[in-house]
Amino acid sequence: LALNAQKAMLERHIVALDEVVPTPPNVTFVDRLSLKRESREIQLLHLGRGHTGGDVVVYLPAERVLFTGDLLYPGAPYLGDGFADEFPQTLERLKELDVDVIAGGHGALMRDKAIIDQVQAYLRTYWSQVSSSYEQELSVAEAVAALDLSGYEDFAAFQIGTPGVLELEVGRMYERLQEIAAASAEN
Repeated sequence: LALNAQKAMLERHIVALDEVVPTPPNVTFVDRLSLKRESREIQLLHLGRGHTGGDVVVYLPAERVLFTGDLLYPGAPYLGDGFADEFPQTLERLKELDVDVIAGGHGALMRDKAIIDQVQAYLRTYWSQVSSSYEQELSVAEAVAALDLSGYEDFAAFQIGTPGVLELEVGRMYERLQEIAAASAEN
C-alpha cells in the first residue's frame, strides 16, 4: 500500500514536470553572495556539498539567524542525493557562523549548535560502515543488512522506518565511493 502511494505521488510529479518552464538565473555565485535590503545584510552561502551538491544557506548576521534548508534539521539527513563523505566538513563550516537560531528544512527551530555535532557523528558512523561494506564488496542489500545504527534509532527514525530509504542512501554512498575510486585511479 505504501509503495503504491509513493508510486502514485511520483507519477503525479512526473506529469507536473511537463508544466515547468525552467528560468535560468541572471545572478550566480560560487561560495558567497551578499545582498542588502535596506539596512539588512543577507548572505547566501555555499559552504560545501552535503544534502545535495548545491546546498545554499541564508545567513542574517545582524540577527544571528540561519536558514539551512535540508542541509540541517533536527534528525538524520536524507542522503539519497547527498555527499555523505563531504557532509561533516560542510557542517563544520556551518558551525563557524555566529548564530542564535537555526531554521532547518523540517522540524522545530534549533537554538543549540550541538545538533550539528550529533549530525556529524551520525554521518561519520554511517559513512564508515558503508565504506567498510563497499571494501568487502557487499551488495547494497547486504550493506544495509550489516548497518548498525544503534543509538541513532530516534534520530534516524525516517531512514530506519521507511522501506527503501536505507537502500537509496547506501546506493548513493556506493556511487560516491565508486567516483572517489575512479578519481584516485586517474591520479
